[in-house]
Amino acid sequence: MKISMKHIAMAALLQAGVAYGQSQENNLKTWSIGARAVHLYDLPSYKFDTETSKDMKGLNGDDTKFDLGFDMYVEKQFTPFWGVQVGFRAAGLTGANDVEYYENSFYEGTADLLFNLSNLDKKHIDSRWNYYVRLGMGLGKFTSERFLIGDDSPNGGFDDNYWEGRAGAGVQYEINPSWRVELDVAYNVAFNDGFDGYNNASGSDPYLSTALGVAYTFGKKEDKPMYGVNFFSPEYFGGETEADRNQATSVDSALANELASAKEKMDEMDATIARQEAALEELKAEKQKVEAPKQQKEFVFFDFDSAQMTEAAKRELVKSMAGVSGKVKLTGYADNTGDSGYNEKLKQHRADAVKQFLVDGLQMNAADISIELAGSVEDVKNNEFLNRKVLIEFQN
Repeated sequence: MKISMKHIAMAALLQAGVAYGQSQENNLKTWSIGARAVHLYDLPSYKFDTETSKDMKGLNGDDTKFDLGFDMYVEKQFTPFWGVQVGFRAAGLTGANDVEYYENSFYEGTADLLFNLSNLDKKHIDSRWNYYVRLGMGLGKFTSERFLIGDDSPNGGFDDNYWEGRAGAGVQYEINPSWRVELDVAYNVAFNDGFDGYNNASGSDPYLSTALGVAYTFGKKEDKPMYGVNFFSPEYFGGETEADRNQATSVDSALANELASAKEKMDEMDATIARQEAALEELKAEKQKVEAPKQQKEFVFFDFDSAQMTEAAKRELVKSMAGVSGKVKLTGYADNTGDSGYNEKLKQHRADAVKQFLVDGLQMNAADISIELAGSVEDVKNNEFLNRKVLIEFQN
C-alpha cells in the first residue's frame, strides 16, 4: 500500500506540472539540464537512540568518510515563480557511533517542485542572483553494511527499496541567458530503517546534502530564461520593455526627421505655387490691358512634356474664342528643359493640338489657321511653365 501511494503522489505531482504548463504561452526559455557534485552528511536522529546504541552520524571517527555523490536533472519552468525538476542521484553515506560504523550506497529517481522566491520581489528585477526553495521526493534502492569498530568485522547489513522526502533551498547566478551556476542545500529523510544497516522496520534516517552545480538552458542565446525573469517584469507580466522603449524612441526620432523633411518640401512647393499664381495674375492683367479689339491674343498652357490640351484649357478657349472669325496665327512654345530638337517637335505638336481643337471643336476653317514655332524663349526662372504654351493671335 505504501508503494502505491508513493507512485500516485509522484504521478500527480508531474501531471499537475505538465497540465499547467500546457496552458501557458510565452517566448521565454523554459527547459534546462543540470549536474551537481554533492556532499552528503548523515545526521543523527536521537529519537531512535536506545540504551545500548546511538544512531550513527557522519564524519564521526576514523571509519567515516567525506561522502560524495552526484545529481543530474531536467528542469521545466512553468512560470517565473515555479517549476519542476526530475532527476537522478547516485551517492554513498557513512556514519558511526561508539560501537560500530556503516557504509551504504544508493541511487534514486527524484522529482522536486521549485519556487523561485526572488522572482516575486519587484526590487530584484535587474539582478542576476536568484534564490529558491524546493520540496521533493525520491524513489530508489540502497545497499548498507555495518561493522564493529574494534576489529572491522561485519555486524549485519541490509538492502532494499526506499523512498524519501526532502526540503531544500539554494542560490543561482546567471552567467548569461544560457548558463548558470548554483549552490543547493537540502534536508533529506530516507524512510527505511535499514538505510544505515539496521532494520527494525520502525525508523528513518535523515541526511544533509550540499551541492554545487551548473545548468544549461535551451533556446536562442538572446532569449531570456524563465527562471531568470521577474514575475512582475514586462517580459512576463506584460507592458513595455526597455528594448521596446529604445525601439520606440528610435522610430519616433526617424519619424520626426521624415516629418521635418516633408514639411520643408511642402513649404518649398507652397512657395513655388504662390510664385506661379502671381505670374498668372500678371498675365491676366496684361491680357485685360489690350485695348485694340481687332488685335487679340490668347494663351493655351500645357503640362510639362505634354502636347495634350487639358479640359480646363479647352473650356477657357471656348469662352475666349466665342464669335471670333478671320485669320488666326498659332505660335508653339516649349521651355528650356531638354534637347532642342525634341523641343522643336514639342512646339509643333502643341500648335497642332490647338489647331485641331479650333477646327473640330469650334468649327473654324483650317485654311484660316497658320502655325509658327517660337525661336528663343523668355528666361523665367522658377516659372518655366509660362513657356509651355501656344500663343493665339487673331483678327476680328
